[in-house]
Amino acid sequence: MCELNELVLETRCYPHGSLERQKRLNLIIAKMQRSTQIWQAPNVQRDDYQEALQQTWLWFCENLDRYDPSKAGVMTWFNNNLRFKILNRWQEIKKEKAKFIYLEHPLNKDEAPSMWNIPDSRPEPSTLMEDLLEWLEKNKKELKRIHVRNCPDVNCYILIRCRLPPEPIPWETLSKELKAAVPTLSGFYQRECITQLQRFAKEGGYHS
Repeated sequence: MCELNELVLETRCYPHGSLERQKRLNLIIAKMQRSTQIWQAPNVQRDDYQEALQQTWLWFCENLDRYDPSKAGVMTWFNNNLRFKILNRWQEIKKEKAKFIYLEHPLNKDEAPSMWNIPDSRPEPSTLMEDLLEWLEKNKKELKRIHVRNCPDVNCYILIRCRLPPEPIPWETLSKELKAAVPTLSGFYQRECITQLQRFAKEGGYHS
C-alpha cells in the first residue's frame, strides 16, 4: 500500500479545511473502503463494530498529521485504532447496563425521534458530543437536503442523529421506520454522513 502511504503524506501538505485536502481525504477513504484490509472483527456484534468504525474514520481524519510511516503502514495504523475503539466499546457496554434508550415516536420527515430516556445519574456528555449536537441543529436544514435519491426521509441529519452514541439505534430498526434497506442506509451513511462528520471535526477544531 505504498501508494496509499504516499497519498496520506501528500494530503498533509494541504491546510485543514482546504478543498484540496478534502478531495484527497475522500480519495484515501474510498481506496481504504475498497480494499480488503480493514479489520472486520468477526466476533464483534455488528452495531458495536459499525459504531467503532465510525469513530475510527473520524479519528483518522482528525489525526492524519500524526501518522508516522516509519512505524506502520496506513492500514495497520487505522486497524490498530479500530481495535482500540472496539475495546473501549466493550468497556462502555458494561457501564451502560443501567441505561436504556427507546424510540418514543416513529420517525417522520420533519424530525428525528426523541431518542434518549436516560436516568439522571448518567454522566454528563463530553464536550465533543455537546458540540456535535449543537452543530447538527445549526446545520439541520442543510443536512436534511443531503439524502438518498428519491428518499428525502433518509438524510444526513436523521442518520447521524440516530446513530450517535452512547446507544445508536440499530440499522434494522431504522430500516423498518424509514422503509429503506439496511445496505442502503449503511452505504449512504458511509458515503455522505461520514463526510459531514469530518466537516464537523474540521470546523470545530478537533485536530491534534
